[in-house]
Amino acid sequence: MKKLFGISTVNGISVAVRLFISLVLNKVLSLYLGPSGYAFFGQFTNAFNIGAVLSGGMYSQPATKVLSDPDKKETTKEYHSSIIRYWLIRAVSVAVIMVLTFIIIQKLLRLEYLNFYYYEYFLIFLALVMASFNNLSLGIYSGVERFYTFILLNLAFSAVQLITIFIFIKVFGLKGAILGFLLAIFILFFVNIYIQKNDIRRSFSNFGNQPKVGKQISRLTLAAITSLICAPLTYFIIRLIAIDQLGSESAGYWQAVWKLSENYLLIFTSAFSMMLLPFLNKIEHLNGKIVFLRKIILLSIGLLIPFLGIIYVWSESIIVLLFSKEFLYMINLLAFQFVGDVFKVSNIAIGFLFLSNSWIKEYIFIELLSFTGFVTLSTILINILGESGIGIAYIANSVFILVAMFTIIYSKYAPSRVS
Repeated sequence: MKKLFGISTVNGISVAVRLFISLVLNKVLSLYLGPSGYAFFGQFTNAFNIGAVLSGGMYSQPATKVLSDPDKKETTKEYHSSIIRYWLIRAVSVAVIMVLTFIIIQKLLRLEYLNFYYYEYFLIFLALVMASFNNLSLGIYSGVERFYTFILLNLAFSAVQLITIFIFIKVFGLKGAILGFLLAIFILFFVNIYIQKNDIRRSFSNFGNQPKVGKQISRLTLAAITSLICAPLTYFIIRLIAIDQLGSESAGYWQAVWKLSENYLLIFTSAFSMMLLPFLNKIEHLNGKIVFLRKIILLSIGLLIPFLGIIYVWSESIIVLLFSKEFLYMINLLAFQFVGDVFKVSNIAIGFLFLSNSWIKEYIFIELLSFTGFVTLSTILINILGESGIGIAYIANSVFILVAMFTIIYSKYAPSRVS
């Protein structure tokens, strides 16, 4: 418990600093790009993050699950090396496919006007491989309980990204913001290479003596890839619909709302992704996991609601401070996002229970249901209610998913109580 408190304290300080950096970055982006440019930057980063996941970042959660297994503590180093080798074999080839796909469909992405040169596509390819390794590394650090490394690298990446984007956006505008975004990924990659140099060296030697992780990783990868892709793909599609139906400015307002939400939810998602899965894995029985998770959810909601109330009361001043006066219209959209986020925090936490118990099919079903529900409802309600339709769709979908998750847990829990 003492260890948990110490890690939580350091993580809390780190999250506070990262939150401040992210807010400054949002201010820089909004001032230099405006609502329309802000929306297009969101389109690019969403598309890039989907590519990074498919290029190998999807192995992050499976790596945490495999390495945090108590039965593998004696051979953790060997498993660590095997996971890196497993990633490398797949990452480069998939990244090539992702870049080629990006070139072909960039008109659909509404990014064709950026006029990328061939060397810039090559930079995107390298960044995809590096970003996927960075994501994998975070999963590894969490799995081997190197929590302080996990915390410090997340903090360092946020700081470097702010510096690189600020330098390039002043000169090159939207393209400069994208270049700064990619450069920060390059820097973090080489830091991760240095930290794991011994494990990387080991991954290229003693092939026959290393444990085979393919089956364990692949069994969990489908759940991870569904989770990591569905969220950015959801917002990507909804932003496309908003650009087409409402205009790029309206899409920019929603992008700002989502970014604000992402920033304050970072407090919870950071703690969940770092510690929740390893701690749930240590609890043997489902009943104990449910009791532990209930406490985490109630604590999270108890902290979130008053915080959202403060933001809402001071929303005008906060928007001008964090973005600019051009974004004041987003005040009309905040209430929808806040209500939905209360349910979303619970959904995120419960998702780790599914992973801990290897309810892979159920986890994938929930992710696909959430993706389908939010996109479908948004498509329908945008045509009826305009911008507020996205917010109402978000609330309805979040409540529906929470009910669906409780239903699945009850179906698993009731038979175990009888037996």
